[in-house]
Amino acid sequence: MEELDDSGKVWLRGQVKPVPAVRVGTAIIVPGLEAEDSLSCWVTEGSLCVDVCDAAGRVRIARRFAGELEGTAPGTLFNGFTKTKHADIRAVLPDAAGVTERRFEGAVFDEVASMERDEFWKHAGLDGNGYPEGA
Repeated sequence: MEELDDSGKVWLRGQVKPVPAVRVGTAIIVPGLEAEDSLSCWVTEGSLCVDVCDAAGRVRIARRFAGELEGTAPGTLFNGFTKTKHADIRAVLPDAAGVTERRFEGAVFDEVASMERDEFWKHAGLDGNGYPEGA
């Protein structure tokens, strides 16, 4: 498993507060705009993998940001980044082309809520190409 290059918060245009972000290569990626306290991010096979678990909203999301994505959302690095020089940026958001996700809500959430990250990721069925298995 590869490491994230850096992490912190960014202030995106139109947001009322800074949001968590990570740097993978040259891309600044906002892994989720959902419950920020329950984000787990890691890099594998050149893609950013994200596990978002929002217990209050009863939703868990597996999300894969494929390879080198171009950011389109204007913003600025806010705080927490220690290996990245402060700058205005264009961030990659979860709805960008090249991002694949599987959502588990309602009764299905109860089945996946207590799974460990790796078990949940396997259950979500996102393969190395970023597509649900069998798609």
